Amino acid sequence: RCMEIDAAAEQPTEAVALDGTCGRVIGDYLYLYPPGVPILVPGEVIQMEHIEQVKNYLSQGLEVHGGYSKENGNVKVILHHG
Repeated sequence: RCMEIDAAAEQPTEAVALDGTCGRVIGDYLYLYPPGVPILVPGEVIQMEHIEQVKNYLSQGLEVHGGYSKENGNVKVILHHG
């Protein structure tokens, strides 16, 4: 994590295609539902393993919620950090 959750939640965000998020900082919770288990929390740096994990869940027909848009496959990331 590169930023505390509360600080990250206050940052401006942009929507970026999942494949383009490696190295970016997540701006909202990303979680598998059900059961509601977090994949990423605000302030964490998205790694390739997270992207592959999300793709794997989606390919299994599971639902990813929070900062992930099912309609267009975008993820909410912090606009500028660093």
